[in-house]
Amino acid sequence: MRSAIALLALAIFISGCAQRRAPPAEPAPAPAPSAPVTPPVVTASVARTLDLYKVEVAQRIYAASSDISAGRPQDLLRAVIVLSIVLDRNGQPSRVSIQRTPGDPEAEQRAIQSVQRGAPYPRPSNAVLRGASGIEFSETWLFNDDGRFQLRSLAQTQAGG
Repeated sequence: MRSAIALLALAIFISGCAQRRAPPAEPAPAPAPSAPVTPPVVTASVARTLDLYKVEVAQRIYAASSDISAGRPQDLLRAVIVLSIVLDRNGQPSRVSIQRTPGDPEAEQRAIQSVQRGAPYPRPSNAVLRGASGIEFSETWLFNDDGRFQLRSLAQTQAGG
């Protein structure tokens, strides 16, 4: 009897040590259909002067960029890039070109790309357009050594200034 109990205990022990199979995995649910990307809403500018419109454009570039530097620009900047920007009456860039550069191709490219990422811009008001089919203006990118930038229209005075 004792040996029967010992065998039964051994059988129970061995069955407890056996590998158990995991239940078959359920198939992963199909990804939900992606929502259509809606283009940003283009609003009309409330600016009545070109300088005020440039501030609206700069704010849009800041909102679309992750390379913005906070605080005052450093005293000796890595690069100062001046771009000529032409926007049509709908706020779309029709031309972006370099007016001034210290010859820093990376900074030049990043400045141009930041204009493209910020588009479309608010539609210029009739007061800013003055009957033209678009507007042209210059904006200045102030690049710190860390590669982050500010725009002259929104920047504080430089650290040494």
